[in-house]
Amino acid sequence: MGLLEVESLDDVHDSLVLPDPVAESLRPGWVSVTLRDGATHWSLSDGPAAPTAGQIAAAQAGFQATLNDPRNAEFSVAARVSVPVGLERATDTSALLEAIAIDRSAFADAPMPPVTTLFEAAGFEVRDRDVAMPGFDWDALATWRTSNIAALLFELTETQTKAYRALTAAFAQWRASNTVNDASSEAGAIADLFADIKVIEAFSTGPQPQMVALPGQMADTAAAHLSFVEALVEAGAASNDITAFRVRCLDRVGRPLDAIAVLDEVTESTEAKQLLLAAAEFAADRSDATVAYALLQRAGALDHLASIKGEAETHTPDLELLFEIEPFAMTRPKAVADRNDPCPCGSGKKFKKCHINDQPMHGLEYRAPWVHGKAMRFGRARNAALIETLADAVCAHVDDGEIVEQMRFSPFIADVALHEGGNFARFLEARQELLPADEFELATQWAAIDRGVFEIVKLAGQRVELRNIVTDIRITVGEMESGSGIETGDLMIGRPLPVGDGWRAFGGFMPCDPSIVENVVAAIEARDALGIAGLIGDQLAPTHDDLMSQLGLEGLGLDGLDLEALGLDEADLADE
Repeated sequence: MGLLEVESLDDVHDSLVLPDPVAESLRPGWVSVTLRDGATHWSLSDGPAAPTAGQIAAAQAGFQATLNDPRNAEFSVAARVSVPVGLERATDTSALLEAIAIDRSAFADAPMPPVTTLFEAAGFEVRDRDVAMPGFDWDALATWRTSNIAALLFELTETQTKAYRALTAAFAQWRASNTVNDASSEAGAIADLFADIKVIEAFSTGPQPQMVALPGQMADTAAAHLSFVEALVEAGAASNDITAFRVRCLDRVGRPLDAIAVLDEVTESTEAKQLLLAAAEFAADRSDATVAYALLQRAGALDHLASIKGEAETHTPDLELLFEIEPFAMTRPKAVADRNDPCPCGSGKKFKKCHINDQPMHGLEYRAPWVHGKAMRFGRARNAALIETLADAVCAHVDDGEIVEQMRFSPFIADVALHEGGNFARFLEARQELLPADEFELATQWAAIDRGVFEIVKLAGQRVELRNIVTDIRITVGEMESGSGIETGDLMIGRPLPVGDGWRAFGGFMPCDPSIVENVVAAIEARDALGIAGLIGDQLAPTHDDLMSQLGLEGLGLDGLDLEALGLDEADLADE
């Protein structure tokens, strides 16, 4: 018959493409296949074969042999995942192979039944690919497996994994009964489980932790978790950790104003860092930099910055937010009128006698980088796994952990996750009630701007003239970083955004080899975030080492705020 081509494989079925003469001789239904003397024989059958007594006995012995295999214990020690008592089971494949090894003739001399049929006839319970003894606790197995996945994805310690298991079990019990029993003890014990931030990060992903959850799944999970914590509060469980998680859930189900109301009740009296940081993030989204700065100061962000002196990791939520807001918190907006001019409010009084002491907002063009920064912060908080996946795709051929880590905080990667990854649309929906009207209008305009491949036409200081190679439209991007190694004629991938009468490149650019232009353009048109990242990563393979020098860890052509122009630096900020 020749080689049989495998069409598809999954956990349940193997699909084969049969030679045409064989396929034409068969009708839909059951087929018996026999391998004998190097030949494969196909014949029609009325149905599946029934297990023989010999096969049943071999299956029973094979199951026990699988459980007794010493390699299982060796694997558990190596993987630091020991199977709890009562959850011992075998995969159908392992148990079947042991059965065949024990009594090969039972399967060679009689037709082979479907595996599920065989093990059920042998007295076992079968679910998916697992075989277990009667009365097996499948729910407990699912909980245990979920905790192993969470421990792996979120790098939980053994203690944290136990806390995660306890929290998910409490949540499952609440969903089953819709009550929290014994308010004086159980609710308090459950509340204590919210104290570890890493445990809560794992728990927030839902009953099946995964690297990239769909927005709908995240919203459903947040809604269920919100009802859970509100039931805990009603049962008498109250703590800063519970309040912080409740605020997070309210925000994720689309109720940011309710989340702010909860914070307003506790912010003035609390010193809990997680609550102060949450309040600061909402204040920043409202463009109230002064309030956000004061909250971060209370949360210890300035002390944190002063303590590390630039020698430690600065990609922490408190410092990231501090760097985002400080140019606006530490500079006074330009006055809307001279002191002796009539007040713009129309009162008829001089400006100095009317609204001069009010805190006007910085101009929109000055705030534009902040608007993009808010969106990037939102994307990192709501879909960090996507950003990590994109960064890993760009660095697929880079054997340097430091570069990989820095790429995960690249503005370019964050912008791909925002636009092609869909985070920007979710940001607009979630923050419409908080963003100032002019910022929301600008961000809505940006949402319609696609990425492009641009040719560098002219370099003039920090201004670069670019030509979109698809549309042939020319734009001039201002405030590009100097020293990035770009030259006239180079091709770059980026998403410049309109600001006022000009264009700004908040997400920066990545180099584009001419050989991949067609594929990059197709990925851009399809809004294929992973495709764009993968194509950029292919350029960094060993055959393209020359492009590594163009990568620029800070983001090639990265546009942002110039602290020196504001008379500020990180040391000044730490001294405040």
